[in-house]
Amino acid sequence: MLSSKPKLVALGWHAPGTGFGRVMGEVLRSASNTWEVHHVGIGYQGPRVDEAWSLHPTNLKGGDTFAAFEAKRIIEEVRPDCVFILHDIWMMSYYFEVLEPGSLGCPVVVYFPLDGRITDDSLVAPLAKASHVVTYTPGAAAQVRAGFQRLAVDSPPEVSVVPHGVDLQAFHSLFAPDDHEAQAALKQQIFGPLPDIKTSFIVLNASRPARRKCLDATLRGFAKFAEGKPANVKLCLHHAISTGEHARELRDLASLLDISHRIVWNPLSSTSGPLTDAELNRLYNGCDVGLNTSSGEGWGLVSFEHAAAGRAQIVPRHSACEELWENAACFIEPAWRGVPEYSLLEMAEVGAEGTAEALELLYRDRELRERLALAGAQRARHPDWQWHAVRQRWEALFTNTLEQCASRQ
Repeated sequence: MLSSKPKLVALGWHAPGTGFGRVMGEVLRSASNTWEVHHVGIGYQGPRVDEAWSLHPTNLKGGDTFAAFEAKRIIEEVRPDCVFILHDIWMMSYYFEVLEPGSLGCPVVVYFPLDGRITDDSLVAPLAKASHVVTYTPGAAAQVRAGFQRLAVDSPPEVSVVPHGVDLQAFHSLFAPDDHEAQAALKQQIFGPLPDIKTSFIVLNASRPARRKCLDATLRGFAKFAEGKPANVKLCLHHAISTGEHARELRDLASLLDISHRIVWNPLSSTSGPLTDAELNRLYNGCDVGLNTSSGEGWGLVSFEHAAAGRAQIVPRHSACEELWENAACFIEPAWRGVPEYSLLEMAEVGAEGTAEALELLYRDRELRERLALAGAQRARHPDWQWHAVRQRWEALFTNTLEQCASRQ
């Protein structure tokens, strides 16, 4: 790709249907207006694609799962004016070891979720090698700055916040809040005949089945809540990404809990997989409540998209959920806090009892459900959290980083 634009090499997941995938796409879209962009796509093994930006395949011969060495090769070939990395905080040490930021001759901007509490400052130390550190929320930025202070880092990099966005053209209510006939018709299209469909209660958890997402807590909490409920109380699970092993584990647990008959798996696709935005919006509209039982969220994009469609959300009171959803969602109090085997951060897990209580509250109190649906939709429409506003912040951040580094030379 020949261009007079400054060059940006971006390293991160190419994963349609995931939060990382959607966010990376928006970052690249914003940068491509003024930059020649090369995306080193973790997980992508197709041909190179040159469109609005260049998508490069990775790990074609194995041994480079997280694309660090391919990124180094492309950096040497492209000689970029800036490098951008989007991944988890604990991956930055590995990337900096391979890429050696001090030898690249250009600024390095890192962007990561912080879905728990930092208890080990060795996670923060490598970030001092970055030119600019960007987090999803003010709370995450405060943790990083505190880590630099505890480590007594001399001249630490700037720490900024760029939130995620919600595509309100894609995710929105398809009918008025009091149009129960329209919602009943949509439910029937998606879920088939349900007894007394107008009083049915369908709970959606659209998180991928990763350990951090704690879908077992969703199943256990829903099972406790559903005891003695009519047959029109259902749990819908949509998995944009899954494996046969994950599916078997969840189905086995559902069978053990005797709720298999209440679960609808991926209703708009024959197998798990990403839906189009239009299909996903129909699913959001067809469910009454969104449920998130993860042990930690850096942002929690699914909850925001579902809220934008006009549905009340249940989220755990921890991490970004606590920071972002006050007075706009029903909280589940954590039952346990600690550093689990699947993370280097302190996380918090909810229990079946708390999950069941939150579901029961919104099931019994329709007025509260509608009030939280309205509050959640308003929160999702926050002007700073729209993708056009987020793209503007990225454009300004990349330009300022380039100018600041040039002024130091």
